Amino acid sequence: MSKDNPQNPAELRADIERTRGDLGDTVEALVHKADVPARVKEAAHEKVDQVKDSAQQGADRVKDTVQQGADRVKETAQQSAVQVKEQAATVAERVNTAAAVAAEKAQEAASKVTVQASQVTDRAVQALPQPVAEQVRRHPAALALGAAAAVLVLWRLVRGRS
Repeated sequence: MSKDNPQNPAELRADIERTRGDLGDTVEALVHKADVPARVKEAAHEKVDQVKDSAQQGADRVKDTVQQGADRVKETAQQSAVQVKEQAATVAERVNTAAAVAAEKAQEAASKVTVQASQVTDRAVQALPQPVAEQVRRHPAALALGAAAAVLVLWRLVRGRS
């Protein structure tokens, strides 16, 4: 018995069935190849699916790019906010320093004005006739009030020049 030429009727029947199956597959393939409209339709469906996949991939890439851009904008905004806060703190520190220096200078000026007013008051009291000088010595509050008025006048004059 050879495989190429079966002699047994059962083998022959099996070989015929195999050949019929192969022939049926071949005919089906030929019918499929000959059915051009169906093949065009299949190809069109495949292309549509490919285009849909490509569009989805493109949309996903755009979405990712937009998200990355939004993340960068957010990060930049946060960094800018930190920088603005730092700059504001620096400016506030400079303003506080300038205010402290100005307050110190004002206090020094007030001290100088007070000393000058005291000296002027002392000279004025010495220049007064004796009875008035004694009145001033007896009522130092009046002298203090006069000195305060003089300091106020001098302070306004000095302030007006600045």
